[in-house]
Amino acid sequence: QSPISPLHGHTEEVTAVAILRGPEGDGHMVVTGSLDRTGRIWDLSPNTTKRTAGASGTYNNVKYTRVLKGHTMKVTCFVLTDRIIVSASTDSTCRVWDWKGTCLATLTGHGGPVHNMKLIQDNLLSFCGGGLLRITRLTDYVCFESRRMTKAPISVVLFDDEKDMFYIGANDGTLVAHSTKTLRQVAELGGHETLVRCLTKVPGKSRLISGCDDKSVAVWDTSAIEEHTDAKNAMYLQPMYYLPGPKGAVMCLQPYVLENGELHGVATVSVDKIFHYWHLNQ
Repeated sequence: QSPISPLHGHTEEVTAVAILRGPEGDGHMVVTGSLDRTGRIWDLSPNTTKRTAGASGTYNNVKYTRVLKGHTMKVTCFVLTDRIIVSASTDSTCRVWDWKGTCLATLTGHGGPVHNMKLIQDNLLSFCGGGLLRITRLTDYVCFESRRMTKAPISVVLFDDEKDMFYIGANDGTLVAHSTKTLRQVAELGGHETLVRCLTKVPGKSRLISGCDDKSVAVWDTSAIEEHTDAKNAMYLQPMYYLPGPKGAVMCLQPYVLENGELHGVATVSVDKIFHYWHLNQ
């Protein structure tokens, strides 16, 4: 299948993509970030992507509407609302923009590359490579909390909004679960030995899947974590099992859920250039 419309404009590798869907699902704003240190805003509303005349059946090339300039290193991720764009970078900052491309604020103090963010109401949670979580109030851009979450640099963060929890993976194999409401650590998940590269949660299920640079893919039953009520002591959890096969670092993974909500399997891609798929419906 050919692309509807290529997005040309960045001069180096594209490293981040975020989509803001229109209220009727028919108009999308896309923001992309790059190794070229910029962000670009694209309007994918129906008027900009309609098919052009001609036998080739091609589409109009979409032009970016704004360029976000200010970061001094690679752009890593975005958070979007209908009012603002927040970008993060390996330059250890986050920047807040309006949709016209004006920088409203630069958030500093991370002490390392910022690879993950989450917006909860008006509070921005930003996770940096130095193992820190910083919480910034976006109404006045004041950081009102900064705490160390891991000893090693944070490599991946996954939020489970259904259970008000989030999981943090680190470069040393650390994998921990925290409460979104209290930020306290509720569990340590042991089993990985090197950098935790990717995490995914099966929708509607108490199943977490993690991929690691040590070539392992672990499947976890998180029901005990979700029911853990001890506010002082975090629990310790081991994987249910590992999925054998990858011969290189696992770069991404995705569960496949059937229409009836049953988990069918999980797909992984690793640096050994092999795609694996496991049936998990036993």
